[in-house]
Amino acid sequence: MFLKKSEYKYKLRPALNRENIQPQPYYSPGRGWYHIYTFCPGKKDVEQLKWLPLEEQESLVLLRLDIGQFREKEIDRDTLLFTEMILKRFQNAKKDIILRICYDTNGNGLASEPSTLMRVMEHMNQLGPVVSTYAKSILVSQGIFIGSWGEMHSSKFMHPKQIQKLTETWRQATSGMIRIALRKPAFTRMLYAPEEKTDVYGLYNDAMLANDTDMGTFGTASREESGWTDAWCMEDELHYMHKQMTQVPLGGEVLSPQVERNISSEVISYLRKMQVSYLNSIYDPRFLDMWKEIKVEDGESLYDYVGNHLGYCLEVKRMVWKKRQLMFVVVNTGFAPLYDRCKARIIAKGTEGDVAYMNIGMDFGNMLPDEQRDVVMDFSCLVKDSAYELYLETRRRKDNARICFVGQQKDRELYLGRLDAV
Repeated sequence: MFLKKSEYKYKLRPALNRENIQPQPYYSPGRGWYHIYTFCPGKKDVEQLKWLPLEEQESLVLLRLDIGQFREKEIDRDTLLFTEMILKRFQNAKKDIILRICYDTNGNGLASEPSTLMRVMEHMNQLGPVVSTYAKSILVSQGIFIGSWGEMHSSKFMHPKQIQKLTETWRQATSGMIRIALRKPAFTRMLYAPEEKTDVYGLYNDAMLANDTDMGTFGTASREESGWTDAWCMEDELHYMHKQMTQVPLGGEVLSPQVERNISSEVISYLRKMQVSYLNSIYDPRFLDMWKEIKVEDGESLYDYVGNHLGYCLEVKRMVWKKRQLMFVVVNTGFAPLYDRCKARIIAKGTEGDVAYMNIGMDFGNMLPDEQRDVVMDFSCLVKDSAYELYLETRRRKDNARICFVGQQKDRELYLGRLDAV
């Protein structure tokens, strides 16, 4: 079909003035609050799987698989099949999974994990093919099975060579399809030499804001005073993380500070400089309850502000219509990048039946915090009706999940405004 130039001149009535945006929680995949769901796959509890109390306003879940009953034996076929059922259940619920496989959920890592490294590796090789089948639904895999609660402490397998062996085994078992996060930045440096560059591993941190080292996540000495695989002070670790750990979302849990702090300003500053993408929505309850009482901006609680800015938070600003061109700016106001590639298009729905789809030749993926990108769309040959409703649709390439903007309902495109003939 040949398109002819429109006979109409149009005026834009934008819908995204800030006063027109109704306050609502920001919902989009791969970021935000999460709840923990713990399964013992060996028990094959179908009823637990059937009646999951999923949180509608959370796009994430932390799925904790306790395989402690297999500490001295291989995982049987029925358990592997049930593990697949668990993953499929969350995939069907359209939840992005933070996966943690562990031998302990009671703080008894040494007593609960296998007696040999080979047994852990065997379990990795058994579970890897199952997990990789659901790679598109897995945001990140936390840890390498070992330690209390799977947090890589209180374990007999903490030698650098053992950490290196387990991490590489899990990466290969999942065919390199799953992002892997380790408990300390120092652990990632055990996997390669200083002259090498890699950004395939990331960090999960279940002690955020507890003290100056996040309970040992970081060290106290500077990089110059430390060895390559030592824990460095937070400032030097942050420099390392922003250079070498750029492809894996960071998240975890906050702990009540051990000393009194200016909670509001420090929490926001910390989460922004750490580029935090996800947090446990109910832990630490005493600390989070304080967040709910603190007001930070336009009457919004600190808890809600944090929830709306975890990970990426895309917003359309400064929309202009000029000479048959629609121009607007996309800004990432979140704490962290958008880690997935995505595709975007404008949908123009005419009042007389015409519908035009215009692809935006720009990927909003990997947008850094505070980064903005200018979008210019030419409408000169694509408008035929006397009025059009304009929508912005953005989706994640890997699974077609809808990427949302501020002011957008999670099951609809973002309404930009209306073009009326003048």
